[in-house]
Amino acid sequence: MTEPVSMLDFERFEAADLGPEPSVFDPDYFLKSGRREFLKYLHDMITAPVLPGSERNYLVSQFIAEYLAICIEPRIDGVIFKSVQDPSGSNIALFSHAIYVETALQWEFQDSGGVRGPRQLDAPRI
Repeated sequence: MTEPVSMLDFERFEAADLGPEPSVFDPDYFLKSGRREFLKYLHDMITAPVLPGSERNYLVSQFIAEYLAICIEPRIDGVIFKSVQDPSGSNIALFSHAIYVETALQWEFQDSGGVRGPRQLDAPRI
């Protein structure tokens, strides 16, 4: 990578100070408490392990990633989320538009070949 990237850190969402826990008598109780629960649910969804036979569950994570890569302004280059395999670790996923190849990769195989790169930083969104 040759440029700084902007990341959305889901772990910070869970720890974010959204103000005091709303009172059940607050007219906006469900809205306020729902926001807190939604952020935790979203983080849990993208960190859920994909077990053999349940590969369809990966579509939720893929859909969320595609949405974030395409629709969010200001544009973000990737996400950070907790690791399922190592509770003290984190995962980083970069979106394709954030990856930059400085030198071209050239290959030949039998009667065909190809060249890939360099890629522009302002490449089209996914």
